Amino acid sequence: MCLNQKEVIMLFSIIIPTYNREKLIGFAINSVIEQEFTDWELIIIDDGSTDSTKEVIEPYLKDERVKYIFQKNAERSTARNNGILKSKGQYICFLDSDDTFLNNHLLTFHEFIKNTENIGFIYSLKKGDKFISRKNKFEQVFLSDIHSQQVCIKRNFFDKDLFDPKINIGEDRELWMRIILNTDIKCTLTPTVVIIDHDDRSIHLKHSAPVFKNRTLINQLSKSYKNNLSKKVIRLKKSHAEFSIFKHFIYTDKKLKALKYLIRSIVKDPFNSWNKHKFIILLTLFKIYPKRGISEYIKK
Repeated sequence: MCLNQKEVIMLFSIIIPTYNREKLIGFAINSVIEQEFTDWELIIIDDGSTDSTKEVIEPYLKDERVKYIFQKNAERSTARNNGILKSKGQYICFLDSDDTFLNNHLLTFHEFIKNTENIGFIYSLKKGDKFISRKNKFEQVFLSDIHSQQVCIKRNFFDKDLFDPKINIGEDRELWMRIILNTDIKCTLTPTVVIIDHDDRSIHLKHSAPVFKNRTLINQLSKSYKNNLSKKVIRLKKSHAEFSIFKHFIYTDKKLKALKYLIRSIVKDPFNSWNKHKFIILLTLFKIYPKRGISEYIKK
């Protein structure tokens, strides 16, 4: 991909991939239009929607900053890549069509960029999150759930690296690990993103595929970046991946399968201080501990 720098006329390009989000995408678009900082373009990539998503979007196209592109269904990695190729901004931001920005999202990045030199990868916090500093930038990305909605990345880094179309769960973390090989990473420490929880999210606990795909990706990244990550951090993340599978089977009321992955989670990182909570859950499954043991700790 070759970028003509003369065509860079927008400071921020925001890319929204969408698929059958007629009930939610309006909230996402409005959260861009209502930004306090106004130098942006919004590129909506419709990944083959079969509902009324297009009709919902059409009124917004009166704003010349908003662009709509329809493509044959190819998953969100390809949709985001398509948006990157069509974009003209100096910095690229992303927004899922079922989430929203707070009004300060772009302004926060703009102010941060003005006061920070030579940083190609910046991210904000999700509403309700607390910033936890890690040992190095690879561990920061590997351990933290830095969603695509949170990032602001200098456009030239996409000359070399794009989303892997073969990955549709954890594709953002995989790309971030590649990008930070060539740049530092900074957090604004400011919440600017709202993740909307609903049953139709692709990563909802009712679905089995996401948690197993996530575990596969974590194992792959652990091997690829073993020289950049401590063994302690790898154990911790692998333990988290097993615990996510446990939560899926608890949610779907398959307690025997859940037990297997709870034990795997403990074994992956046996000396983790948080294992005391897992043992409480374990006792709950064996009806030795009150049922609230799971409800208290399942979201941790």
